Amino acid sequence: MRLAIMTPRRPQSEMLIRRLGQVGLAPTLVLYHQKQDVTGLGRWKKWVKDTVRSILFFNSILERVRRVRLSNERASSLFLDQFALRHSLDRDQELPKAVHEISRVNAEETANLLRAHDIDILFIWGVPIIRPNIIASVRRMVINAHSSILPEYRGAKSEFWQCYHQDFKHAGVTLHQVDVGVDTGDILMQVKADPADCVNPERLRVSNAIRVIEGLPVLLETVISGSYRRTSQADLSSSRTPTYRMKDVGIHHYSRVYLGIDVEAGR
Repeated sequence: MRLAIMTPRRPQSEMLIRRLGQVGLAPTLVLYHQKQDVTGLGRWKKWVKDTVRSILFFNSILERVRRVRLSNERASSLFLDQFALRHSLDRDQELPKAVHEISRVNAEETANLLRAHDIDILFIWGVPIIRPNIIASVRRMVINAHSSILPEYRGAKSEFWQCYHQDFKHAGVTLHQVDVGVDTGDILMQVKADPADCVNPERLRVSNAIRVIEGLPVLLETVISGSYRRTSQADLSSSRTPTYRMKDVGIHHYSRVYLGIDVEAGR
């Protein structure tokens, strides 16, 4: 089986690649989706901007939200580091020889890379919605990791919306086959969240990343052996939550999740 991974370059993605190598499932091809990075003078300007904003708007809703999120992110990063240490995923190892940086996941150049390496399975994690040309360039299937128990909470920022609605029975991870819809493909594996992780969106997101790192090797073994099962989302009860978009989040949503206040109600 020739496996490709398409993901941003981030600690949890590198942990996943190391974990696959540990169990003999090292990917043939890694495609790191580039996100705009702030470097050099741009990084310094960003620091100045953030500092000035923090001083001028210290008591504003958005600044208070930002401080809470940063605190959550630091704690969640430590939680992920501890997981990596326990499972020896913090150590450098030889990466696949075919590692490429891509700026557009749906570019024809990306499809050509997949075809050139004769990829059987493409696993995508944290990248924009892929198009039919990418799906068609893979021999067997494309698998996506989505942070909810589908069919609920399709789309963006699943952990945030679960915290907003306090709906943790649908928190967790779904590994599903990719089709032309948005998180609508057949379900291959689901792992529900631990209640202890349902404290804020950042902790929930990191714990979901750990479930992907642990769950994908198990799923791939069943795919290789032909023993995996697929569940059509059409066979499940219809979703009660919409397909969320990034622009759906407003200041009143942030204030409720991070500050416990309802700015629309004035309390």
